[in-house]
Amino acid sequence: MTYHYRAENLSPVAHATILLEGRRVVRSGGILEPEDIEAVVAAVTESEIPTATKSEMLHTWLPCAQRNYVIAVTPTTDSLMVVSVYPTDARLSFVRRYLTVITEDTIPMLVHYVAEVRPQIEASPVGEVIRKVNTWAPWQLAMAYLALITLAEILTTIVEPTVGSILHSGVLGLLLLHSAISWELPIHRLLVTLSFAPLIRLISLSLPLAHYDQMYWYLITSIPLFVTGFMIMRMLKITLPQSGYSVRGWLAQALIALTGLALGYLEYRILRPQPLISELTLEAIWFPALILLFCTGVLEELLFRGIMQSTAVETLNHFGVWYVAIVFAVLHIGYQSVVDVLFVFLVGLFFGWIVLKTRNLVGVSLAHGLTNIMLFLVLPFVSGG
Repeated sequence: MTYHYRAENLSPVAHATILLEGRRVVRSGGILEPEDIEAVVAAVTESEIPTATKSEMLHTWLPCAQRNYVIAVTPTTDSLMVVSVYPTDARLSFVRRYLTVITEDTIPMLVHYVAEVRPQIEASPVGEVIRKVNTWAPWQLAMAYLALITLAEILTTIVEPTVGSILHSGVLGLLLLHSAISWELPIHRLLVTLSFAPLIRLISLSLPLAHYDQMYWYLITSIPLFVTGFMIMRMLKITLPQSGYSVRGWLAQALIALTGLALGYLEYRILRPQPLISELTLEAIWFPALILLFCTGVLEELLFRGIMQSTAVETLNHFGVWYVAIVFAVLHIGYQSVVDVLFVFLVGLFFGWIVLKTRNLVGVSLAHGLTNIMLFLVLPFVSGG
């Protein structure tokens, strides 16, 4: 587990590493001036290392007060610890590299690469297993992947995020491999869109978010997810109108949107979260409200009801609406509330049914966003308990 502390007055250096035993520098690497080493040692040894919690992010960053540096401290034994020093730009570069990888058509490249080596894969034990699995009924395949995603979420929440992320990574790779091998079968479309579930969790665990206010986590994680969503829509030839975004029936969609007020109140009664803003004023709420509207409401409804549900209904008929609602609910296990998971399942079922009947995402997207605005921004201040 990694802990992070402030250090001041560091010189402009590249990444450097120090091995500490108490206050004694056992070894140092990189370009660090002696006074920098002293500043790092003081920052680490004068700070109390907190007890690790299972909910900690895998990667977190904290800037130095004056020099735009971050210090990552990783205890290795009772007495030894590894101290890594980075410029703040390293964090930004990490995000840029991550987004670049996503935007370079990662999933299509993997799919097409697997298609090129398909003869070799089909001749291998993996190919034999996939051929046997492809004899299963579509609903059996879908439920098998749902079980793996659920297990990964439980491990992430209850056991250890690292363990859960490993399983999520395996599920993501398996979904992409399976979809590429099964490209001529209708179920390949559902397999590709199911990759949203492990991808959402991996992005939330891997991006260095602790430097930012929690409100902006939604904005930062939404960028690669929006890109991936549109990329998969292009790959599966799903247009924006086909996904459900349309201006038709605007009055009905407005009424649907208003259900977010009631849904937000009900979920607040279940979770009672702390507010994500410091005060309930127009100045404090307008930008966070836009973030929640677009980065949870619009994004999640596009991914789940617009893309995943359309492929699930193609493969599983009307059970596809139920199936996507379950996947959606499973990704809320992290709140550690069985009642909330059931509530989110019912909301997902409600939203899915509306989209199935109206073929329009606008109302449920607004309702979803409004639910989170009420839950995290408004009701923590105005609810009487």
